[in-house]
Amino acid sequence: MSKILRIFQPKEIQIFLSLLDELSIEYNSVSFELVRKVVEEHVLERSGEFIEMIRDGVEMRQWLVGFCSNIAGDMAESGKYHLYRGMLNPLGEGKDLLKIYNKLIDELLRMGEIESEFAKTQKEVIRENIRDVG
Repeated sequence: MSKILRIFQPKEIQIFLSLLDELSIEYNSVSFELVRKVVEEHVLERSGEFIEMIRDGVEMRQWLVGFCSNIAGDMAESGKYHLYRGMLNPLGEGKDLLKIYNKLIDELLRMGEIESEFAKTQKEVIRENIRDVG
């Protein structure tokens, strides 16, 4: 979304887009931009629901990191980024999507949003799903 259009958005959407910009800089990859596009479209299409959720007390950065991890994980295990069954294409976005997913899970752990055992289980599950698809 252009900077000009941002100023006409509610403050919650402006903050969301700024946090998304920060994550884009932090992850700085084509793969994260794929994730960003899905996340941004989702929130902008449902901006009223998103704003209500934030006003009800959901911490925006934690929600954003969690949602980005879900999208990155879904993309990595979709089969679209596989070289063949069970193998992410090392030259495509697949390996990077998995790295992004793992980093985001680690960030959720640091934030105290998830426990270490849950983080470990999530990483194991995604690897199993990647092995089964392609």
